[in-house]
Amino acid sequence: MAAEVQLRLPANAPVGVTFELQDGCLVAVSFVPKESAAAKAAGVRPGMRLAGIDRQYMEGWTFQRIVTAMKAAAFRDRTLIFVDPAAAAAEAAAAQMTGRAPP
Repeated sequence: MAAEVQLRLPANAPVGVTFELQDGCLVAVSFVPKESAAAKAAGVRPGMRLAGIDRQYMEGWTFQRIVTAMKAAAFRDRTLIFVDPAAAAAEAAAAQMTGRAPP
């Protein structure tokens, strides 16, 4: 299972995901009916954390900065990066056991 999923969207396309703020991060909690086909096809699942927009990771960003970036990006082609925290932790643990860097 991949820890990171990239959702590529054209300008003005809806994300199709409902988010909830959890521990300072936007977390996918459900899909928006009739708008979620791209998110589902990309592999986005409830529980995944929105980690970045267009190769710009949002770690440490305030909620307001994340919202501003999401609104600004909506009017152009964009790639949203989602991370599965459980899969990322499993990959990191496996990498540590084998002595290699996680992907």
